[in-house]
Amino acid sequence: MQWVGTAGMVQGIIDDIPTVRELVERSVDEAVDIIGGRLAGAVLLEERS
Repeated sequence: MQWVGTAGMVQGIIDDIPTVRELVERSVDEAVDIIGGRLAGAVLLEERS
């Protein structure tokens, strides 16, 4: 059986292919930034090490 893959315009905007660890760390960092910025008065954030 032959596999036929397709790639659209999104292929041109992929800058890197992170490891799972890097992807999770980025996601957590982004979530902390959002929570700290938008919800700063509603939650107490601990410093991440």
